[in-house]
This record gives sequence, structure tokens and C-alpha cells, in this order.
Amino acid sequence: MSGPRDTITSAVRGAVQGVAGKVGEVVGRRSSGAQQTLTVGRPVDDVAALWRDPAAVRQALGDAGTVEADGDRWTWRLARPGSDEPVEWRTALVEGGPSTAFPGSSVVLRWSDPDDGSEAASELVVVLREAPQDLGTEQVVRLDLPVPDLAAGAMALALGYRARALVMTGEVPTITPQPAGRSADR
Repeated sequence: MSGPRDTITSAVRGAVQGVAGKVGEVVGRRSSGAQQTLTVGRPVDDVAALWRDPAAVRQALGDAGTVEADGDRWTWRLARPGSDEPVEWRTALVEGGPSTAFPGSSVVLRWSDPDDGSEAASELVVVLREAPQDLGTEQVVRLDLPVPDLAAGAMALALGYRARALVMTGEVPTITPQPAGRSADR
């Protein structure tokens, strides 16, 4: 039985998806490489271990997407704003040490498609280095996806924030189940 609340919810959801689609058309569908930096109060090795674990990365992604590992290949499916079709790509994790592209870095983790040399290739780069004043690790999350910069930036921040929470507390912040007793679709 569908009531007025369901109708309103459906209408609002459709309007939000329509606006997101129009924003994507106006600003373009290709991210120019959104980047977010967070300080994590743990050693570089602990943070790197989280990023190397597909199950932990899947947990950090939350509702934004999924990741599955098959050997050294990872398959990513991320929600695309304004579309029912997710962004999907296969990557290999390439790990490096200090990099001239990221001064001061001690670990660079890069997920990209080694078979796709095009400029349109999707990529996730996580750069880890010692944080100033012994505060742990400085974590830089850079996403280059076929979505607008605003969406890629929000996703980079959410992914970095959730990964930081997971490595520091062992859990990801959530509002499920809702303490107010509302449905989780809100």
C-alpha cells in the first residue's frame, strides 16, 4: 500500500537524481582528480594495511560502492550521481615507496587499470606519509572518476574519513539502525 509519504519520497528522489544529472551535464562527467587529505592517529604501516585489505576497503566504501578482489585484480563498482548505472572498473594495486610526485611520501598505493592507458582511465591513489609533530599518518586520497568534481571530492572525503575511522576505532560511523526509529532510507 502506497501512501502520500511514499509518493513524496519518490518525487523528491526523482528530483534529486534529475538535478544531479543536469549538474553532471553542465560541469562535465570527468573528474579532474579530486583529492582530500586527513590525519590518521596511527602509524603508516597500520593505515597501509587497511588499504591493502579489500574487505576493509569495501567496509570503508559503505553504500557508495563495492570492491571485490580476484588475486591481484580488484573490481570496483561505485555509485554514479544521477544514474542507476554504477561506475565500474577493474584495477591492479600497484604499490610504491617514496615518490617525487608526492614529496615526503613513504607509501603510495595506486589502483588503476594497467590495460587502459587512456586519459579517461579511472584511478584511486592513496598516499601515506608521516604526519607532522608525530601525529600519526597523513593520508591523501585522490580519485579520478567519470563523475563531476563535486561528486568525486565528496566521495574522496567520505572514503578517507571512513577509512580513518575504521583504522582508528575498528568501525565505520553509521546511523543504522536509526535510534529515532525512522526507516534507514531517509
